[in-house]
Amino acid sequence: MSRYIDASCRKCRALNTKLFLKGARCSSNKCAIERGKLGPGQHGVDQKFRKDSDYELHLKEKQRLRFAYGLGERQFRSYFELANSQKAIPTGGKLVELLERRLDNVVYRMGIQPGRKSARQLVCHGNVLVNGHRVDIPSYQVKVGDVVSLTDTGKSMIGVQESVASKPATPGWLSFNPDKLEGSVLAIPTAEQIGVPINTRLVIEYYSK
Repeated sequence: MSRYIDASCRKCRALNTKLFLKGARCSSNKCAIERGKLGPGQHGVDQKFRKDSDYELHLKEKQRLRFAYGLGERQFRSYFELANSQKAIPTGGKLVELLERRLDNVVYRMGIQPGRKSARQLVCHGNVLVNGHRVDIPSYQVKVGDVVSLTDTGKSMIGVQESVASKPATPGWLSFNPDKLEGSVLAIPTAEQIGVPINTRLVIEYYSK
């Protein structure tokens, strides 16, 4: 999968949305969105007199969702096609469910890491256990009842300890025990629990054109 290695804040500014790409920085007054810097470039762009076209509205919504989870276009589109093939379930809701159930996202949402990028690294380095078994695939889909924990090496990491100590909020479909550094999947996530303001209808329309 291709990786975006340029400045993360540039994406938030271009899309005018806080995507939580830089962990703890996004929750501080150093966040570019909090400082009112909109648009790419040193001085941002004056957006008062500019109106996005319909295509741009759809594209930006798709990019917001894709960048929030740190996915490449090909991988993101495969999630959409899988969600769209489940005719009994609304495509938007299924797409969000698949993205939220990624193991790297679950590690982030439990508060074990301050961002999805660092959560992905933790998984890739083999420091995350699912039901007692080591899993090093960030896209692994967790199921209801799965128990996510850390190896001894993972538990001793300063970044993990600092993130847990900050006591981030855990979504209702997950539970987390900060003393044991262990959490469980309680239910299937819904679109309302995504944590990023996204209009999935625009994403669906973008790929339907």
